[in-house]
Amino acid sequence: MIKTVENLTKKVVFLEEENAYLKAQLYGRKKETVVFDNSDTFPVLAEYLKGLGEPNSPVRDEPSKVNTIQKKKKRKPFTHFSFPDNAEREIKIIDLPDDEKTDPITGVELKFMGFDISEKLVYVHGRYKIIETHIRKYNIPNNSKAGIISAPVPSHPISGCRADVSLLSHILISKYADHLPLYRIEEQLQRDGLVIARQTLSKWVLKLGETLQPLGDLLRDQILNSSRVFTDDSPVKLQTKGKGKLQEGRIWVYVGGDGPDPPLVWFEFTKDRSHSHTLDRMKDFQGVFHADAFAAYEKMDKLDGIDWQACWAHARRKFFDTPNPNVFCKQVLILMDKLFALEQDAWTLDSSQQRQKFRDDKTKSFVNDLLKHIQDHYYKACEPKGKLKTAMEYILKRQEAFKTFLKYPDARIDNNVSERAIRPLTIGRKNWLFFGSEKGGQAAANIISLVQTCRKLHLNPKEYLEDALRRITDHPKDKLSELLPQNWKKETFLS
Repeated sequence: MIKTVENLTKKVVFLEEENAYLKAQLYGRKKETVVFDNSDTFPVLAEYLKGLGEPNSPVRDEPSKVNTIQKKKKRKPFTHFSFPDNAEREIKIIDLPDDEKTDPITGVELKFMGFDISEKLVYVHGRYKIIETHIRKYNIPNNSKAGIISAPVPSHPISGCRADVSLLSHILISKYADHLPLYRIEEQLQRDGLVIARQTLSKWVLKLGETLQPLGDLLRDQILNSSRVFTDDSPVKLQTKGKGKLQEGRIWVYVGGDGPDPPLVWFEFTKDRSHSHTLDRMKDFQGVFHADAFAAYEKMDKLDGIDWQACWAHARRKFFDTPNPNVFCKQVLILMDKLFALEQDAWTLDSSQQRQKFRDDKTKSFVNDLLKHIQDHYYKACEPKGKLKTAMEYILKRQEAFKTFLKYPDARIDNNVSERAIRPLTIGRKNWLFFGSEKGGQAAANIISLVQTCRKLHLNPKEYLEDALRRITDHPKDKLSELLPQNWKKETFLS
């Protein structure tokens, strides 16, 4: 009887904790900040907490001046309203009538002093024009077998399409950058007096996604051939043909490139979340990959030449989501914040060698002590089943994966890079809701890859797509990499 009561009490505590967690997810604040109280510290880790929470104290230790060169970022001047650089300018002069340019009392003519100048930005509704192309035809007199001779016709990504590439790129940007579903694009065009059936728009998008497939493949290869990759996935709805139902597909994102925030982004669509997709995709990868604790990534970690960096942001969130956290939980959160602060300092250094030395001197011992104290508490405190115990097990079962970054100076401690990269997809998913077919999912993945890479590189994705689509059909196959966003140089063309 006593044992039954104990079990039921534990179950009630667990359910109350779950209820508090769900309420926090619905109604609680989203910002994951922690208020620190210096009265509660780990005795052994107290030195790491010095200064935290004190008024006017820095959040982290200042890195040594010998190893650190603080880079001052130039802040762009902020304005609430700026005019486009290429805006057409029209000067409008407002003047007095001729009969009012004299003094009504003396009759003396008024003297011109200058202008009061003001500027207003005018919105001119979108314009369309039709280019009627006349191709001159020639033949050889008295030689009918020679046939007709004419200049080559400029190529088009969709054979027989009556829409210019400029309009096609506008449709792609509206759907995959501005997140408009095709029925809204159809209505938008109708307001401008342009009737294009939604089925036609859908066919164009599929064909353009197929046309851009070679660029998507090249982008994928460049990312997976690098020594550092960030990956994540998100569910999407897929329409099942003939059944009128939606099944759950998957969009995977892979991010790579140089710098603290890599700019190359590639998306892949699959109709399920099978481990084989990730294992096949990254079978030739060598280096460190950043990901959450998906079982497929844990399998990859066992392969030769591949190291998995588990995400400290995910680990921290599990402690943060513990309802009514105790003193230990609060202290772990503060110590993790200290770890992120140390990493922020590490990434201000000029070279990988300096970053590695900084981590060896400061970060390595801190991480080892933090993991040891979590482990000591786990065995000594015997926490009951619940959020806190789950959070400790999440990190203790994968200790080596959480320490991978200490061996790779260009690795990061979190997977926030891919989390941010996949965010635009989730915004779009709320608008266009589902993919109509597997081909549609892959076409969308190709287009989104190029659009998001342009955004990361601060390129205008509409200008890029318009130029790339004009050139891709005739561009030499062995030089297609020139059309990737990171290598793209805009060519002038007749509009």
